[in-house]
Amino acid sequence: MDSTDNFLFQYQSRSLPPSQILSHSQNQNLNIPQFSFLNSTNSPWFCSSFSPDPLIILQINLDKSKVDTANLPKEAKTHKIDLILLQEPHSKDGKILGIPKSWNQWLSANGKAGIISFTSASTPIFLGTKENAVAIKTQTSIGPLSIISGYSSPYSDIQGTIQDISHFITSLTQESVLIGADMNAHSTLWGYPNDSPRGNAMCVEDFISSTNLHLLNVKDAGPTFQQHNAKGWPDLTLSIGQHLSNTASWEVLEDVSFSDHNFIKIQLNITTQSHSYTWFKTAYGGHNKFIQNFKPKVNSIQ
Repeated sequence: MDSTDNFLFQYQSRSLPPSQILSHSQNQNLNIPQFSFLNSTNSPWFCSSFSPDPLIILQINLDKSKVDTANLPKEAKTHKIDLILLQEPHSKDGKILGIPKSWNQWLSANGKAGIISFTSASTPIFLGTKENAVAIKTQTSIGPLSIISGYSSPYSDIQGTIQDISHFITSLTQESVLIGADMNAHSTLWGYPNDSPRGNAMCVEDFISSTNLHLLNVKDAGPTFQQHNAKGWPDLTLSIGQHLSNTASWEVLEDVSFSDHNFIKIQLNITTQSHSYTWFKTAYGGHNKFIQNFKPKVNSIQ
């Protein structure tokens, strides 16, 4: 992309939020876009700033419950949350119901995995959705961070969710990745007293090792799933990137969730980066005329 095209790409993208001005290439095999944030730091109209606070993320399975979902604003305020990774949210027609309209939200194709972001996490880029997973990207102090939420029903083939998450990972080379997923798989690696076929070396354990994932779950932590006569650890938090893993803390909260799953709090000791631009009024049309007249002058100005 030459300097003229680069300028026009920014101009033609004026309707996007500032953090969504980016360059991209298409992965033909997976049909998943690869994104990199456009480096415009030399522009006099560009401003970049980092939040002073660490990135804090909640993870929870909401059992498709209205009550569980209605509790999210209180929990988010209590812990100063930036992002929420959801499984089985209360949703309809591709939207999570019962949350403030100001919250950004994304859902998987089947509506069983979701992500919510707040203004404190800047404006993430939507990477895509699969049947069992959804992914976004945000800019941080250690570079781009891709975040994936996934869900596998205990009654479905777990390989579908593994493949959906793997497709995102394959397209994100040399980037930090955080994954929150309810896999409904038993393994002694994350707290269960025994293994299950879904969790053993043929499924989730193999997926973790083959993709160089770091398991953030603390083995001796309390259960992430709890009923009167049962408990379990089906909710996994995984990461790619040694630096990201070294900065992460993971805990199961004792807060009331109104779900049979407990809240998981993940703190990443990295900060999010916000980009802003000075926008010029273009509400009165004439865009094609502007491009035609201004394009020959771009190189001479630079």
